[in-house]
This record gives sequence, structure tokens and C-alpha cells, in this order.
Amino acid sequence: MGVITKILMIYIIGTICAFAAMIFFLRKSISREDEEEFAYYESGYCDYEYGRIVFGILQTVVSIFVAAMWPFIPLIVAGLYIYEWVGNRFPGLMGHLSDEKEDADSD
Repeated sequence: MGVITKILMIYIIGTICAFAAMIFFLRKSISREDEEEFAYYESGYCDYEYGRIVFGILQTVVSIFVAAMWPFIPLIVAGLYIYEWVGNRFPGLMGHLSDEKEDADSD
């Protein structure tokens, strides 16, 4: 039971860190967007309270999804890189879906 408890603690700590990182990243991105938006208005004021509410809801949903899936995201990215490598290395295996083959046929 000790090993399962350690694994769960690692997963919970990773979930908290992933959730906090996503909240921080999304908050920073919206604050930078607000700075750019205010630069284009002469009065320095615009009404965007509804957008902030929608952004807050979406931010929470995305952060919860990333927090729950954090162990699998590196596996998904690695799988996509391997899929691309196989497609470039063995184009016949992937049905000649490579862009290089299409460029050669169009010339």
C-alpha cells in the first residue's frame, strides 16, 4: 500500500503544479493582451467584462483538463514525433502522405 500512496501523492502534486502553471500562463497571456488592446484605444478604456467572464470559465476548464492529463501529454507529443518520423522515413507505409512526395508530383 505504501507504493500506491507514493504514486498517488506524486500524481496529486503534479496535478496541482500543472493546474497552477496553466492558470499562471493564461492569466499572463490575458494581461499582455489587455496591454496591447489598451494601446490602440485613445481613451484607454474599453468594455470587455463579458469576455473576461468567458475567459475565466474556459481557463478553468482547460486547466482542469491539463491537470488531469499531465502524465499523458509528454507521451502524446512523443507519439506524434514518432508518427511523423515514420511517415518521413517510410512514406509507403503511410500511403505517401508526405509533403515532399506531393511537391514532386505537382512539378
